[in-house]
Amino acid sequence: MPGLDPKVVVHHLSVKKGARLIKQDQRRFRPELIPLIEGEVNKLIEVGFIREVKYPMWISSIVPVRKKNRQIRVCVDFRDLNNSCPKDDFPLPIVELMIDATTGHEALSFMNGSSGYKQIRMALANDKLTAFHTPKAGIEIEQAKIDAILRMPKPRNIHKLKSLQGKLAYLRRFISNLADRCQPFSRLMKKDVPFQWNEACDKACKSIKSYLMKPPVLVAPVPGHL
Repeated sequence: MPGLDPKVVVHHLSVKKGARLIKQDQRRFRPELIPLIEGEVNKLIEVGFIREVKYPMWISSIVPVRKKNRQIRVCVDFRDLNNSCPKDDFPLPIVELMIDATTGHEALSFMNGSSGYKQIRMALANDKLTAFHTPKAGIEIEQAKIDAILRMPKPRNIHKLKSLQGKLAYLRRFISNLADRCQPFSRLMKKDVPFQWNEACDKACKSIKSYLMKPPVLVAPVPGHL
């Protein structure tokens, strides 16, 4: 849905100066709600209503609301952000004038545009203010930590091997069976054993680097899955 051209109008948020930045904690949802929330979020991404942002200043939480048709409407708890913005005054219209306007008409028609409130884009500068959590991702490895290991040449002495072992230990919860994968290195770590990088060590190192090329994401256990 294209919406209004940003050259015509965009929506700007006027956050009060000195307002405290608030990053709400992510909420936990019932397991059966998570795929429904992810489905709605993916739809919003596909039509271009939302996109991923990094390093947001504000973070709000999703509030799923069940609609009459039992589907999920994904709302966002922007109360903290709203409280930090000046309030607009929208006085109620004069009822008598509204009644007078209907005089002489047999019927009145009303139009409700689809996703009308999403037709006006937010200003790009506000993408750091309107960010919200999703339950889609989990705990990921910092890419810089992976790159540091991938760039390391094969160790040529015990000092370099200890450096590699230290970097791997930092990521141990992301690497399945790390102790078994590092087994060929154990012999070289023993006292009074001359350092000799052999084929088994080389194979183990390459295997670990290959594993880190597609690092896993840690998520909560899913009932019924190992």
